[in-house]
Amino acid sequence: MDRDEMINRFVSFLREYADESGEPVYKERINDILTVTPKRSISIDWTHLNSFDPELAEELLNNPEESIAAAEDAIQIVLKEDFFKEEPPKVHARFFNLPETLLVKEIGAEHINRFIQVEGIITRVSEIKPFVRTAVFVCRDCYNEMIRVQRPYGGMTKVTRCEQCGSKNIELDVNKSSFINFQTFRLQDRPESLKGGQMPRFIDAVLLDDLVDTALPGDRVLVTGILRVVQEKGDKTPIFRKIIEVNHIEPLSKEMEELEITPEEEQKIRELAKRKDIVDAIVDSIAPAIYGYREVKKGIALALFGGVPRTLPDGTRLRGDIHVLLVGDPGVAKCVDYHTKVLLADGSLKEIGEIVEKAIEKAKVEGTLETVDDGFYAPIDLELYALDAKTLKVRKVKANIAWKRTAPKKMFRIKTANGREIRVTPTHPFFTFEDGHFRTKKAEELRVGDFIAVPRRENEPRIVPETEDESLRKLLEESDIFWDRVVEIEEYKPEHGWVYDLQVPEHHNFIANDIFVHNSQLLRYVANLAPRAIYTSGKSSSAAGLTAAAVRDEFTGGWVLEAGALVLADGGFAMIDEIDKMSDRDRSVIHEALEQQSYHRNFELLLADGRKVKIGEFVDEIIERNRDRVIIGKDTEILPVEDVYILAYDPKRGQIVRVRADRVSRHKPPEKFIQIKLENGREILVTPEHPVLVWENGVKEVPAEDLRPGDFAIGVREYPPLGEEEGDIEAVLRNLFKEGSNRFKKGARIPPEVFRFRRELLEELVRRIWTIRGRGLNGKPVIRFPSRELAEDFQDLLLFLGVCSTLREGVGSFSLIVQERECIKRLEEITGKRFGEGREEKVPGDFGRAILEAADLLGLRIPAGSRSRLRRKVVSRNIVLKYSQQVQETIERLKRAIENDDMERVVEILPKWRLYYEHGISPFSLRRRLSDEKIRKIVKEEATKRLEKAEKLIEFVERNLERIRFVRIVAVNEVPNKDSEWVYDVTVEPHHLFVSHGLVLHNTISISKAGITATLNARATVIAAANPKHGRFNRMKPISEQLDLPPTLLSRFDLIFVLIDEPDEEIDSAIATHILRVRRGESEVVTPKIPHDLLRKYIAYARKNVHPVISEEAIEEIRKYYVKMRRSAKRLTEKDEEGIRPIPITPRQLEALIRLSEAHAKMRLSPIVTREDAREAIKLIEFTLGQIARDEEGQIDVTILEVGQSAKKLSKVEKILAIIEKLEKVNEKGAYIEDILEEASRAGIERKEARDIIEKLLRGGQIYMPETGYYKTL
Repeated sequence: MDRDEMINRFVSFLREYADESGEPVYKERINDILTVTPKRSISIDWTHLNSFDPELAEELLNNPEESIAAAEDAIQIVLKEDFFKEEPPKVHARFFNLPETLLVKEIGAEHINRFIQVEGIITRVSEIKPFVRTAVFVCRDCYNEMIRVQRPYGGMTKVTRCEQCGSKNIELDVNKSSFINFQTFRLQDRPESLKGGQMPRFIDAVLLDDLVDTALPGDRVLVTGILRVVQEKGDKTPIFRKIIEVNHIEPLSKEMEELEITPEEEQKIRELAKRKDIVDAIVDSIAPAIYGYREVKKGIALALFGGVPRTLPDGTRLRGDIHVLLVGDPGVAKCVDYHTKVLLADGSLKEIGEIVEKAIEKAKVEGTLETVDDGFYAPIDLELYALDAKTLKVRKVKANIAWKRTAPKKMFRIKTANGREIRVTPTHPFFTFEDGHFRTKKAEELRVGDFIAVPRRENEPRIVPETEDESLRKLLEESDIFWDRVVEIEEYKPEHGWVYDLQVPEHHNFIANDIFVHNSQLLRYVANLAPRAIYTSGKSSSAAGLTAAAVRDEFTGGWVLEAGALVLADGGFAMIDEIDKMSDRDRSVIHEALEQQSYHRNFELLLADGRKVKIGEFVDEIIERNRDRVIIGKDTEILPVEDVYILAYDPKRGQIVRVRADRVSRHKPPEKFIQIKLENGREILVTPEHPVLVWENGVKEVPAEDLRPGDFAIGVREYPPLGEEEGDIEAVLRNLFKEGSNRFKKGARIPPEVFRFRRELLEELVRRIWTIRGRGLNGKPVIRFPSRELAEDFQDLLLFLGVCSTLREGVGSFSLIVQERECIKRLEEITGKRFGEGREEKVPGDFGRAILEAADLLGLRIPAGSRSRLRRKVVSRNIVLKYSQQVQETIERLKRAIENDDMERVVEILPKWRLYYEHGISPFSLRRRLSDEKIRKIVKEEATKRLEKAEKLIEFVERNLERIRFVRIVAVNEVPNKDSEWVYDVTVEPHHLFVSHGLVLHNTISISKAGITATLNARATVIAAANPKHGRFNRMKPISEQLDLPPTLLSRFDLIFVLIDEPDEEIDSAIATHILRVRRGESEVVTPKIPHDLLRKYIAYARKNVHPVISEEAIEEIRKYYVKMRRSAKRLTEKDEEGIRPIPITPRQLEALIRLSEAHAKMRLSPIVTREDAREAIKLIEFTLGQIARDEEGQIDVTILEVGQSAKKLSKVEKILAIIEKLEKVNEKGAYIEDILEEASRAGIERKEARDIIEKLLRGGQIYMPETGYYKTL
């Protein structure tokens, strides 16, 4: 077919093809382009073309390049002749809905230069670049112009010699050449389309002009285009690479906010929202085929709608994403015996053990075998039979995963009247029929005479149990289910050490020994309901896994990010099954999903070689210098480094150490920064979520935006020496000062090598500079500098010598003032000068209160004036250390008295009124009865107990005051981002803490792959499921002990639900009835109250258009609940003064309440969050906390989620640590286990519990065992 004929046929098609009502379809679309929605292409349905002109449709498939060009010429003719456009715009013809859809793995050589349609998932998208479609080359000698049409999938076609004069002086004329946008992406097979053990196949594709930016990583798309081939770069063999030149792309799973909603659908959505039961209707529409779990479904529904990300008036930034964790009993309980025979698709029977073992052996060879706590699983591609839940008919399906798990101690052999027999685990469920109703019974609950549901054989009669339900009777008569009577049940000990299972996607059942073996999953339903949802497993074995992998891009040669599941979920939902099985690398990513932590470009970083660099310039320079190694992700660039060393803080040793940085990174900046001004005169500028270490009765991380003036930041007392180098002091001074003058040179800085000088040289340099510039002001040492940078250099230099100073900005100068008494003394020693007394160093009041408590325990009298000073919010370090020394001396006296069994001396030391109060013995009676062994024992035990508490308090005081300098925050301001293109970070493994500005500063824990933190931080909602470590959930143990997840990750979930499979005949009966009614297709059970597609659009509409504001009533409701819960903690604490206070609710739950309330309002499309919305959120939070955050006494304590143990348990842990610390001082070997247990018993801790605590401390690295039976603290 020649070109002119094709054009004429396309013109006829565009003009004449009409819909059922006779309206011309494509003339209308062309008209829309001109009037309604200005586009540069029209989409043409191939089936329309095929029905109008089959020959032309076939020509398009076989000769696409000419056909598409002809179609576009035809559009131009129609625009000119029918729409009277003299210079019509260029409009592309985009064809879709081809007769055959290929998977990526099915594309072969027979498709080269053919028009094909491919389905897959986008895993990688490049940046948009200009492509020269028509290149105009100009001869610089004769100005002859030569035009070359370029191919987007091949190399540049150049002109090497002028066609007229033969000159080689040729160059591309960019102005005369025509450019269009160019972008590439990688299309990969959908995971469910892969055979067992197969690696996903992929193909690269090219997008041009208006097609760029039409899809994102994670989109499932249908692509039409021409298959091109390009020879591999640098490959001399005749091997070619496949590339699709895309003509049309259709996302199959659009982002929620991008779902197209017609005016009619919007009307339906608004009508739906008017229903009084809309919330219940939505909840009932979540996985309607799964019975019960109403609270769980409601929590998931709220996560689908999400809260409102906003900044509150007080500056607090609230995320909108609601993260949900489901903790359930694993499906391993439904496994079968090795010899169980599976019905395969070819009609044969094969033992499941043989099937699974073969799959596992194959996976071992191919490297795809995965392990779990009690077994293995492997990919498999096996066709077999299963029951279709929609039709109740048996059909062919495919299993994709084979499981092999450790067998339980006992199993059951079940035999039926018709000869069926199966060996199953005790909790394997069977459907029975009793009293006209369906009931579910586990194998261990079955009785002889029960009827169980099995596939009906051809020779079996349609026996229907008696029931009054006529519709049920009719359904069973027509279904493939037969009811077989149990005639024999035998409990036995399994001979084989393993049990087996097969996973069948979608249907979740197969036929084994002629009986249905099945399961179902809530997460998969939610993944189908939520647009742009990625369903994955924590056990993901792909290269990218849950996060990402760095790969080299074939087009550009640079590094790009291969997206993992969580990146693909950007903007939507990540459904992660078995999150407890994921790698530590992936865990850190989830943990960071809520925060991005970076520094402003002007933040000055102290390197371990003495250099001080602005982090922005430093990271920019390294990244640009190593551009070929940079990992580029969404809004992020990360570079692993090997030659950057900085000063890190090791919290375990309380020391500053020199470490190599793991990576540097830069991220897209926020709209504002937080400026933190410190008492020492330094300022730092960080992102709002950046964690700052502050003191709150211990070192805590607080987001920068939540800091308040008066908070104590964690500083260092002294920088460690960076070297022992020799140096020329005179040369340094010449570099700093103008010749023959005491004035500093303009722009002078202390050279980096100075910080590596040995200590004596540093002291000499400080002495010389002070002699030139230093002076006294009101008794305080002061030195002035012309610039902040030089002043900060000298401030750091002093810190290397243990001298702390304060920087003050004046008019045209910057002064350093040494104000604290101890630092002035140290400076006097260095300079030989004499200054005034100086002020006392201030520390948090916690230390004063600790001293008072220790003194009261030991009966040490502290004068009233000093007691008053020690009770203040901020206290003098000197007075704390003074009385700490007195308490220590009292402790030593008391120790000696106890060791010498001198109870008379003990009584003199201890506060006698406490003995009287606690034991009813008056001081006079006590002295008189000290010869009584019982009284002596009471005195000794009381003294020992008080001694241990006092020692612990003093250790707390001295350890922290020795290591930490407390630097008060004087101002916290919001600063708008006016010109920063990036924010920066340097990551230190494993400490994640570095030292600069005299502070201990936090850095991110980002993985060395790009784009994850920023992506998840802003957009992804995580709904995850995890299984208990030991098979079943134990209500008597805290959740942190039963999940292989760190508390820091657990606490990031807004809602945690426990799904416990406990025998309950009434519930089991209801579940069985529900499932069977589902399988017979009862509309009132199976059909969601809101149609699936409408619910998806309802959710999308709410997320895009509804941003509810919290009403005063809702605020009051949440406030009342929060205060009530906090007050309950106070009452509990007053009853039991000892130990750490239980916390029933924290600001983290308060934020969750706000998000849940907003989501509940969104479900009603309400612009206002009402009191009722708040109450529903409170109910859900109470339900989840009641399940997973109750302590040993049944009280709600979220400390369990935050740190993994209840407050009461933590108190016991602290007691055990104190006992070990005390006993190890007595015995060189350490604390003997029996002595520890005996002391623990006296402290009210049972021996078994004490052993458990010791084991945990040992595993956690807080204690160690120098030899068997002895323990020491680290």
